[in-house]
Formats: sequence, C-alpha cells, structure tokens
Amino acid sequence: MTKHLNHKGIIVLIALLFSVKTYGNINAIDFTKVNTPANLKANVKFLQDHLGLYDHWVHEWKAGTRKDDVITSLSALYDGLDKQQDKNVETYLLLGDIAHYLYNIELEPCYKKALDNYTSATQLAPTDYRTFWFLGNHYALSAQPEKSIETYQLALNIKPQNISGHFWFDYAFATLTAGMPSTAKFAVSQSIKLFGHANDVSKATLQSLNASLKQPPKDTSLLAKDIWSLAGKQGGKYIIANRLIGTRMATDSTWGVSTNSYENQVTAISFKPTTIISKISNKPIDYSILVMAKIPKSGQSLSDFMSVFVKPEYKTKPVHLTDKYKDCITYEITDPDVYQNIGGGHMYMMAIARDEPENPGMLLESATGNLNHGEAGKINYYNIGQTYSRLKGKLYYIVLLDSCGYIHDESLSVFKDFIENGLVIE
Repeated sequence: MTKHLNHKGIIVLIALLFSVKTYGNINAIDFTKVNTPANLKANVKFLQDHLGLYDHWVHEWKAGTRKDDVITSLSALYDGLDKQQDKNVETYLLLGDIAHYLYNIELEPCYKKALDNYTSATQLAPTDYRTFWFLGNHYALSAQPEKSIETYQLALNIKPQNISGHFWFDYAFATLTAGMPSTAKFAVSQSIKLFGHANDVSKATLQSLNASLKQPPKDTSLLAKDIWSLAGKQGGKYIIANRLIGTRMATDSTWGVSTNSYENQVTAISFKPTTIISKISNKPIDYSILVMAKIPKSGQSLSDFMSVFVKPEYKTKPVHLTDKYKDCITYEITDPDVYQNIGGGHMYMMAIARDEPENPGMLLESATGNLNHGEAGKINYYNIGQTYSRLKGKLYYIVLLDSCGYIHDESLSVFKDFIENGLVIE
C-alpha cells in the first residue's frame, strides 16, 4: 500500500520517502554555470542540504528546522537570482526548482513562478531535454498527470544521449500517478540501471509495481469485467483496453460494444459501429467489427490459424490494408449466400501474429487523470490497483469486418480507420 497526501490537487507518494530521497531533478543542474552572488552562497548550500524538507508537499510542518527560516532562505535565494539579467538555462531551472519548493510548503503564488521559469527554460533551450523534464515533474507533483506525461514525452522526443538516472526516477513517479504502471516499472528499471544499484525507494516501488501486474496462467478462466476496461478518452473517442492480450482500441462513443470472457485461451470484443444508410436501398444497415485473440496451438502457423475461420465456400482474395503489423495475412471475403437481400456478405479478415513485447503494457498506456485524489488536507491511502499483465508468449489475433455489398465502401472506410488509428496491438 502506498500513501499519498492530497491538498488543493497536490499529490505526494510517501512511499518514495521511506528512505533518504537521493533522486531529484535539481541534481541535473550545473551550479557552476549559475552566477550566484557571494552573499547567497550559504543559501545555495542550505537549499542543497535540506531538500528532504520541501521536495514534496508538506501540509503539517514537523521538521526541526523552522518553516519560516526555510522560507526566508529560499525566498532570498530566489529574489537574488531573479534580479540577474541575461539568465541562462541553468539559472531558469534553478529558479523554477526554488519556486516549486516554496509552492510545496504552501506558498501558492510560487506555482506560477515555477511554471514561468521552467517555460522560459524550454524557450531558451528547446533541445535540452532537462527543460521539459523539470516542467513535467512540476506538473506531476501538482496533480496534472496528462500535462505531465505530454511534457515528459517532449523530453523523450529529443532523444538525449546521456540521459540522467534522476530523469527516469522522476518519470517513474509521474507515470505512476498517471495510472501507467508498466511505464513506471520500465522507468524505475532504467533508473536502477543508470545508477548501478537500487536503493530502498527503488526496491519498494518496483516491488509494488510487480505485485500490481498479475501474470495469469494460460489455462485460467477470467470474467470479461476483469480483463476489459474503459481506459479513458482520446480525441473524443473512448479507449477500451485489455492488458491480458495486449490491446487497446479507440472507438466512437456511439458504437455498441460487447466483451467476452477469457476461456479456452481465447477472448474477443465486438463493435457495432454507427448504422449506415445504404446508397443503394436508402435503408439503414448495420455491420460489425470483431477483435479476437488466442494462444496458438503448438506448431500452428498463422495461415493454419486463419483457415479455421475461413469456410471452404467463401470466395477469398489476399489484400493489403495496413503496414502496422509485419506478420499479417488479410483476405477479402465474399459470400453471396448470406445477407442476400443487401448485396451478399462482403467481409475482410486479418490474422495477426505478435510476439510477447519486451515491456508488456507500455504501448497501451496513456495518462488518464483518473487517480482518486481523496479528501483534501488529510492523509489518504492509495493502493496501486492490480491488473493483469499480458499472457506469455506469442498470440494470434483475428480482426474481422462483417459487412455486406450494399454498404461495402462505407463500412470498409470505417474499418480501415479503426485498424490504422483505433487499434493498437503490442
């Protein structure tokens, strides 16, 4: 179980403070490049020596050092550095951190001061990944998970050559509070790798994350409600995810959805998209899209797997619909004996093979902002929610458009968009 405090939207995971906190983005600032006046050298030392007092939100001050003394020292350092002309990126980052620390000890106006300095740093050095890292960390510690992850992504997009272990640990915190456990696990592991060791904080966090991602046996049975979830919204569409089979799908809010349980090593989800008015009959016609995943039999090829679902009477033609999946077979299927009064059956079936990814779950995750912040001004307990990890080994998928001749073009267009923009299989 992980504690977090909540007050005016500020979140702090107390689990990260069980041991001396040695991580933090201030460690990535080059203080030798900050033009610090001689009379403020002692304030800089005070800042570095007392990070544990204010690198997290503090509602009830219990430290031996007087809170007023902390505010006086940090404020003097901030004001002295802020007066300087022609500030460099190191100075802006330091000013941002000082303001953020003051915000943590409930000087509310300092939130915007931190934001303004971090933003100035990004404008001055847009190719320096630290500027987006510091800004993303500020958002994360201010209960703005979506902004935090978006900003961290800007840092990652720079592809820094010598990325700091401190970055990965801060990113782990951000992704954890954003409801992204697989990404948080990866980030903690990267932090440990770069530091060459795991301290108590890393060990405890990694242990909690491993416990939260349950690995089910292949032959188990699981209810649909336990494996399918509404993971949030994206661009006006709903995100439906299933970690067990490594998939997520973006669908229109008007679509009907039906989910299946996991039994006999298979599960599926079907969609009923918006009804199409046929240009031929001028009448509404429904169609459906199915996504199914199964553990293949030993030695079963993808073509053998697909042949199970393709009836001999079907007229099939190999077609190409997407470049997203390397190991993929796609057939256009026509069957005049079904849907005879609406042009006959006109379907498309894709069979896809996917190996187990190196970091299961990461491709499915995005910031949802669904963290329960609890009751303001009190200690609240946040238990990292348990979820299933992806099944081990290779999985085979069937993605099917079940349509007819009267609405072929329109339904195929929807299907292509779903495959290209809505469906993710890791």
